[in-house]
Amino acid sequence: MDLSGKLTVIVPCYNEALALPHVLPALIDIADQNSWQVICINDGSTDDTLKVLKDYEKYITVINHKVNRGYGGAIKSGILDSKTDYVITIDADGQHYLEDIEKLFTRLLSSDADMVIGSRKGLKSASHFRGLGKAIIRRVARLLVGVNIYDINSGMKLYRTDLAKKYSSLLPDTMAFSDIIAMVFINQKHRVLE
Repeated sequence: MDLSGKLTVIVPCYNEALALPHVLPALIDIADQNSWQVICINDGSTDDTLKVLKDYEKYITVINHKVNRGYGGAIKSGILDSKTDYVITIDADGQHYLEDIEKLFTRLLSSDADMVIGSRKGLKSASHFRGLGKAIIRRVARLLVGVNIYDINSGMKLYRTDLAKKYSSLLPDTMAFSDIIAMVFINQKHRVLE
């Protein structure tokens, strides 16, 4: 299955100057191999995030928010700037495995899905409270939209760009973006897999 040139990787960045030099070279390498676009959004960082991103500007598109718009606001800027059929969001802190991008993309195309969520099931939560919070989010999402998805708030989601652009005005600028975009896709009867 040819995956080249069809995907934009969106990376929202807020105060990630220390992590980016470890994340970007590998991301740029995998994107270059597959002719994928990379959009990094500096979301009003107060550290050297913008400076680090500009060091890689030859290989990536950099969007700069002068003030912090929020996690969802940063992702929406990336979605609206994307020119490919599909987008994937990953976090700038290096918590996602870049090799999973191709796995999610292959799954989406082979199953004719509209969104594939990268599940962190089996990975230990950063804290007991965070694990409890995720359990509550899962339960509420199950009640609201009737779909049993383990990791609805995963930051790694791959989806159709046209649908993301269509629903962008409905999506919050906050961290709730990850949950809400999945629930909107499900509620609008699009095929969402994990």
